[in-house]
Amino acid sequence: MKTGKFLFFLLALIIFSFSIASADDAAVINPNIPGVPSGGNPAQVVANLYTFALLVSGLLAFAVIVYGAVERIFAAGNPSKISDADDRIKDAFLGLLLLAGAYILLNTINPNLTKLQLPELAAIPPTTAPAAPAPSGPAFDTCPLKLAPLTGDALAIEQSANSDRVLLSSGDSNINNNLQKLAGEIGKLRAALRTKKGVSITVNSAYRPLAYQNHLYELSTLWNDKGLKNGTAGPTCADLATTVKAELIKHGLLRQDGSASPVSFPDPCRAPHVLGRGVDITLGDNDYLTINFFIQQNVIDLSWQGVPNDQYHFNLVNPPYTGCASVN
Repeated sequence: MKTGKFLFFLLALIIFSFSIASADDAAVINPNIPGVPSGGNPAQVVANLYTFALLVSGLLAFAVIVYGAVERIFAAGNPSKISDADDRIKDAFLGLLLLAGAYILLNTINPNLTKLQLPELAAIPPTTAPAAPAPSGPAFDTCPLKLAPLTGDALAIEQSANSDRVLLSSGDSNINNNLQKLAGEIGKLRAALRTKKGVSITVNSAYRPLAYQNHLYELSTLWNDKGLKNGTAGPTCADLATTVKAELIKHGLLRQDGSASPVSFPDPCRAPHVLGRGVDITLGDNDYLTINFFIQQNVIDLSWQGVPNDQYHFNLVNPPYTGCASVN
């Protein structure tokens, strides 16, 4: 009877493993694991285990039957041993019947329970995301950069229209005091250079009303820093780039390398041209490195500033008025 119980336990284990691996609603395991050779999927492993278990069970049953037959032969009329041998043979045959009956039972309940294989999944067709529509609308059809019109200040508008004119007067009396001294110092420099070195000078720009300074600053910034110079502002800003370039040429701010000359921020308390303290002068001999020494020798209240990218700029030294400029 012990052999029969062993066979029954082995049969139950095989049926349980077989049912789990073959059920329709069993979890699907992806056997294609990176680094693991293909072909060792769980269904094949269980099928091989089931076949091996059947073979082992059949061999064990056959061995028990042979052992029982031999034991019965050698019982020599011993009723107790003959009964044990008969029980062994019966249990072995019963085990074989249970093994065969398990397959028949499972196949009757659901034929899929006897088919050890992983479910096949249909391939998912590749999908292509729809192309994003090209941006359109007011935000993309117009240039985001703007050039503010020069309005309100009559003197600034007049200076913009006559950019070649050098302003040396202002509606602000305090600034006018600076401009009067500036004009005198420019005269001293012109006379000293002509007399002692035979060099002439050209005054390019002096006083700038605050609105005019702001206009020039905006032109320079749009061209150099906002992408109009190199076209990175985009095709929608092409018309603005043409306008700004023409204005830079008109005001003498477009340099030979294609960039705009730097313009001071229109601060009414710091911008030299707005305060009547700044002047742009071209020297006939371009000898700017020694000009301050010449100025000091001739006691002229001007100082060349040596501003990077703006070699023409001079400032008035000791201006009468050091406060801020009014709007005009």
